[in-house]
Amino acid sequence: MRRLTLLPLYLAALSLLLGGCVQESVRSVNSTEAIQAVEAIPEAQLLDVGVAVFDAGIPEDEESWEKLRIFPTVRKAEARFIPLILQDTLEKTGQWGAVWVLPADSNAVDLHLSGKILYSDGETLKLDVQAVDSTGREWLDKTYEGVASKYAYVEELELDSDPFQNIYNQIANDLVLARQSLDAKQLTDIRTISELRFATEFSPEAFDRHLKVNERTGEYTINSLPAREEPMMVRMSKIREREYMFFDTLDEYYDNFERQMGEPYMDWRAYSYDETIALREVKDSARRRMLLGALAVVGGLYVGSQGGSYTESVIANTAVIGGGTLAWSGFKRYGESKIHVDALRELGTSLEAEVRPVVVDIEGQTVELSGSVEAQYAEWRRLLRDIYELETGIEVASDSAAPGDGTEVN
Repeated sequence: MRRLTLLPLYLAALSLLLGGCVQESVRSVNSTEAIQAVEAIPEAQLLDVGVAVFDAGIPEDEESWEKLRIFPTVRKAEARFIPLILQDTLEKTGQWGAVWVLPADSNAVDLHLSGKILYSDGETLKLDVQAVDSTGREWLDKTYEGVASKYAYVEELELDSDPFQNIYNQIANDLVLARQSLDAKQLTDIRTISELRFATEFSPEAFDRHLKVNERTGEYTINSLPAREEPMMVRMSKIREREYMFFDTLDEYYDNFERQMGEPYMDWRAYSYDETIALREVKDSARRRMLLGALAVVGGLYVGSQGGSYTESVIANTAVIGGGTLAWSGFKRYGESKIHVDALRELGTSLEAEVRPVVVDIEGQTVELSGSVEAQYAEWRRLLRDIYELETGIEVASDSAAPGDGTEVN
């Protein structure tokens, strides 16, 4: 009778593992509302915000892309799309001046936001976000993570917010709290320093003396103020206004990009959400099936090896055959998970195909904004320097930005 003493334990183990197959994981998502302005903010304290295109967070090691659920074509598009949602969120709060999405940092704005996509699969979004004002003071350096509700992609509900709107609201609220920690003079100084840093970029000889930089912290303070009516200051104001006009032109491009990308990106995230859930369920199911199969085979072989009655022999043979079937089923399910990954890759490729270049008009010139808006912005900055040199006869030191990179100007 000792030969059957392990059989109840073996069957109990099978029962426990089978019970695990029907467990379901439930995740909840909390709601965060963005803090709205309750009264008008004085003009002198109203900060303009530049949200830089995010770092796509694509590792150089291509072998890690599948493990991290990264599809480069999608991720690069997300790096432009996510700042647009953040821009919309900030604008709707009424807490800020102009808010622009920019291909690169500009001294024309008062507060600079930048970020990196750490993870994105439709179900989970994880971002690393920084905010620094024109004085060099850090407002924000924080990681945000959100999980989409299972209702976020249900078409019948017609939800009008992004599945990860909580993240954008949290960022907006953190920025408001950081601003509230500053007094009126500090906010006014931020705007003044933005103006002086922009002017110094074009004419350091004329404006550098007005600023002082802390060698230890790298933060800027005002050393003196130029007279508003000075000819150089008047010219700088005009050039700064041209910069803002170009930002508005970029806004048209990004608005068009958002319209083009909105539907296919939402569809991709909905599919990706479903595929992510399915992939996890398939892998969990496959893992359980292979464990069950292995246990059944081992248990069956053990019972069979002890000899014994006809009943025991039937149990042993059934366990071996059934265990082998479970294990094979598990391997087949891992094959199904590979199909899900391939489906996501195809979705990423189709998304890239739907995001087209945009042609805009800049001061009478037709400009095609294709793969690199950064190159367009670099070209625009060179044009600003040319304008300044023509007006003043003072040569401006060129930066390292290079033209071209898929951009055509006619």
